[in-house]
Amino acid sequence: MKVYTKKGDDGTSGILGGKRFPKSHLVFEVMGEVDELNAVIGVLREKLKGAEDFQYINQIQHQLFKLGALFAAETPEAKVVYQQDLDRWTEELERQIDQMDESCEPLRQFIVPAGSEAIAFAHVCRAVARRAERRYNQLVFQEQETGHASRYLNRLSDFFFILARYIAVYQKVVEVPWNKEV
Repeated sequence: MKVYTKKGDDGTSGILGGKRFPKSHLVFEVMGEVDELNAVIGVLREKLKGAEDFQYINQIQHQLFKLGALFAAETPEAKVVYQQDLDRWTEELERQIDQMDESCEPLRQFIVPAGSEAIAFAHVCRAVARRAERRYNQLVFQEQETGHASRYLNRLSDFFFILARYIAVYQKVVEVPWNKEV
């Protein structure tokens, strides 16, 4: 299989079902944000390599590929198929968040994304997930679609915030509190 097809040389790209749009269309922006998130998660995985406590992020990467298929689906009927997956994934994210949060001190102030490379990358994942959520919601409102993925993307950014805190506990790193006097 060749990597290049030459079909996009005219500045368009196709979605599932064959319909083509300009590459600048918002659906490709959203897919690009999710792709970037997946790439940054890959870096985070490498920073946590060998740590059994963090295997769940592997599943998230596979979920994000399926989420890209949802965004590329042409018909509302095709998109409904993914709703059950999104609901299940969101519920699992909530379980993971609650489980990690039990190991963390109660949050009393804002924390700075720092402490170790893994902590910093978890915060990058959080920020990219938030951006993907914003772009997705822009698509939802522009195309007047139902926001099937909003809840999942919102919870995903929460997951990476708590994951950063959990990594600090795991690595025995003191979180860096925000100094409002600076």
